[in-house]
Amino acid sequence: METLLRDFLQALRTLRKSPVFAATVVLTLALGIGATTSIFSVFDTVVLAPVPFADADRLVQLVGLVNGQPNDTAVSAPIYRHLRAQTDVIEDVGAYRAVWANYSSGDVRERLAVSQVTEPYFRTFRASMALGRPFAPEEDVPGAAKTAVVSYGFWMTRLGGNPDVIGSTILLNGIPHTVVGVTSDAFDTHELGRIDLWVPLQAPITGTDGGAWFQAAARLRSGVTLQQAQARLEASTASLDRAALALSDNVRFSAVPFKDALIATESSTLFRNDPRGVLWTLFGAVGCVLLIGCANVANLMLVRASAREREIAVRAALGAGRWHIARQLLTESVILSAIGGALGLAAGYAGIRTLSAVSTAGLSRLGERGALLGIDWRVVAFTVSVSVLTLILSGLLPALIMSRADPNAMIKQGTGYGATGRRHWSRSILVVAEIALAVVLLIGSGLLIETIVALNSTDPGINVDDVVVMRTLLSEERFLAATRARDVVQSTLERIRAIPGVSAAGATCCVPLQRAWGEVFKIAGRDDGARPFTSGGEVTISTGDYFDVFQVPVVRGRAFGERDDASSTPVIVINRALADRWWPNGQDPIGQKIRIGGGHDEPEREVIGVVENVRQARLELVRQTVYVPFAQISSTWLRTLLPGDSLAWIVRTKTDPLGVAAAVRDEIQRDTAVPVTEVAAMKSIVADSIARQRANMLLMNVFGAVALLLAAVGVYGLVAYSVRERTREIGIRMALGAPGERIVSLVLREGFVLVVAGIALGLTAAFFLAGLIGSLLYGVDPRNVAVFAGVPIVLALVALAAAAIPAYRASRVDPLEALRCE
Repeated sequence: METLLRDFLQALRTLRKSPVFAATVVLTLALGIGATTSIFSVFDTVVLAPVPFADADRLVQLVGLVNGQPNDTAVSAPIYRHLRAQTDVIEDVGAYRAVWANYSSGDVRERLAVSQVTEPYFRTFRASMALGRPFAPEEDVPGAAKTAVVSYGFWMTRLGGNPDVIGSTILLNGIPHTVVGVTSDAFDTHELGRIDLWVPLQAPITGTDGGAWFQAAARLRSGVTLQQAQARLEASTASLDRAALALSDNVRFSAVPFKDALIATESSTLFRNDPRGVLWTLFGAVGCVLLIGCANVANLMLVRASAREREIAVRAALGAGRWHIARQLLTESVILSAIGGALGLAAGYAGIRTLSAVSTAGLSRLGERGALLGIDWRVVAFTVSVSVLTLILSGLLPALIMSRADPNAMIKQGTGYGATGRRHWSRSILVVAEIALAVVLLIGSGLLIETIVALNSTDPGINVDDVVVMRTLLSEERFLAATRARDVVQSTLERIRAIPGVSAAGATCCVPLQRAWGEVFKIAGRDDGARPFTSGGEVTISTGDYFDVFQVPVVRGRAFGERDDASSTPVIVINRALADRWWPNGQDPIGQKIRIGGGHDEPEREVIGVVENVRQARLELVRQTVYVPFAQISSTWLRTLLPGDSLAWIVRTKTDPLGVAAAVRDEIQRDTAVPVTEVAAMKSIVADSIARQRANMLLMNVFGAVALLLAAVGVYGLVAYSVRERTREIGIRMALGAPGERIVSLVLREGFVLVVAGIALGLTAAFFLAGLIGSLLYGVDPRNVAVFAGVPIVLALVALAAAAIPAYRASRVDPLEALRCE
């Protein structure tokens, strides 16, 4: 212990004499460790953090499988009933779906996040109650009295923490609900999204209606493994009436760990946007930055050790053994790594807050604005581990090389001007590795930039200029009769169109690139042996002005208008993708009949027009879409659409759309007397739709820029030190008449060889690794020629510019001064 303390104090004295060196090493390590810690914190929160429910290892999500792969977490009423009956493997099956509700209390009117749930829901999630009780079975049947369980947060903020709240009444959508329970603060529902309160689902579970869709979680029975439950549930699917439920033959139902379903970011397409691949890619990228930083630190330590050759030689001559010398150098590395790790943890926290402010990329487990991101014991343990790794990578090599050096040779060579070939090649190899890693990162960054360019140039199928969007929740009983809803929407639109600066106005369920409503369609006359349902289609319910507001071109037939009302023939407009799928080779779909599946008592509808494709769900995707007139939807369908979702008002303006928004909002509130929310320009909605890709690009660009900077610093440091070592040689050459240009060429040649070697190695690695980020790209070949050619050119120019600085200084060396060097 005394020896270690002595080494520690000696290391501190030595580092105090070289403050610039120490600060450079510490800052380099802090940068690499901080960036790595920030990304790991995201990875920890999204992937590693446990689900905040009791016995989470037995909690599963019931999902649909398409060709054996998890694809959909939504189940219909009859499917839920079927899965709930598999009591030999699962128990406490709770269904739930997120809806919105208008809350009224005195002068306060606001929109709340409500979860409609079946009676077993609270048992399934092991919810504890602060007051009252969960729902009783008799409260979860159609026609039962309206009750509610409020969240702890809602109870404290909206109801003032009133201990006598049980039995009181709150107004939701104008309907009184009796409060029967308050969940405890320990029941953490952030994983399920924002929830202010719960109401009974009261869905017709015993019927055959497939139109009520929700999610379902369950508990595995004691002693039942996940594999056993999956096998049983998949096998049971064979007993379902596929024709009645519009199920394709390749669809099965099964279960996945609840945590896996939470990690998937979109419930309608489980694992389509699974962020784990993105996080692993970013983790690998930031790991490359850390390795480059370690290589730079190792080079700095080798250079510094070379400058201390005389000191180390004297120590060895006085009897210090190799282990003693190595231990002293390692002690210095330990101190620098510890300080760098501490600063890296602080930098990581700052990076976390910066990431939260910039974008959470739609990762639901991060919470609103990254509120759930932070530093926990796993992050601290990871930072400590990374600090130890940087110590090994950056400190061990210099210590081993210097401890094995011959002290007699070092004394004969003089102070710092006779580095051995081994140390020279060690530094060269480290610089080559830095350049190679920088090439890999810059190519990844370039590919993501190309992806953003491709997305920005993708035609969404609509004109997004001068369009403002806002939403209202028409969920009160007075709106749920079809005639009343039509009258309200029509009169409100007439008021909006009369506002100065408004050129067109409409209403829709689904704004492009914001929401999509999936359904199945039955094509009339296609029952000749083939299954008559298409899958993966989208339905948009809107007024006829939808096509005018978004300026969607009609390519055949006509769009619906005022004449297509409840008393006229049911009609439908389809997009080009659906037309090409079912009426290829120029066949005419006009006059054909389509029935929308899903149990809404839908009639067959006549196709009256074909419009251009609109990117409804994502810019990267075109799906088969049908458009249904709002004036022709039934009260049954209206009660499915309006209570759970918001109606979007879409307005095209002649001036700044946000400048007209206030007047539009006033007219909507005057007619509906409900809150208006989510006011946004359509341009911002399009920008938000690629927020994740933009966040990926931003991070990769930052990592690539840091890698480029560190690689340039590495080249500069190596060439500068090489010039210092060769000062006498350069002086002799100049004394013998060598011009400055030849000296510059001589020095640059050494740097050029390293740059070429690093670029070649990096290109080879990038070629084989490019496929790993293919899922992050859109419209770009993972081995894009322009990126693979452009990155080496940029890196070579930057690296050679870094080498040119010491090369120029070498050409200015005074031969007389150089020859005086020892």
